[in-house]
Amino acid sequence: MTPPRDDTVPPSVRRVCEAQLRAIERIGYDYYQSDRFDRARTVFEGLHALAARRVYPLRGLAETCLALGDGPAALRAANGVVALASDDGGAYCLRGRVLLAANRSGDAKNDLIRAARLGDDLAEALLLTLPR
Repeated sequence: MTPPRDDTVPPSVRRVCEAQLRAIERIGYDYYQSDRFDRARTVFEGLHALAARRVYPLRGLAETCLALGDGPAALRAANGVVALASDDGGAYCLRGRVLLAANRSGDAKNDLIRAARLGDDLAEALLLTLPR
């Protein structure tokens, strides 16, 4: 997913404030929590287009695509999360979970090990379920 060029986004949209972004993120989260994954996906894709450097919309998009069974889209979003937050164990854990869902346990294990080293508890638990 490529964010739109600035000249294709109307100026009024380019000036969305932090509070508005957080409110829209909350809407996406609420849709996700209520299993309205198609709507959540739309919200998170729109947020990513508005604020391509924010981690939360990509994380939400990856989780939503994973829930929808769209592995390639989930992996693209998870890769984006890792690119934006390479010091966050949760980013690697997310990508590891996406890779596990795609039956790529070798790649998943590498990400989960890295996540565990960065202090992610879920990654540690998931590693215990993988063959040695």
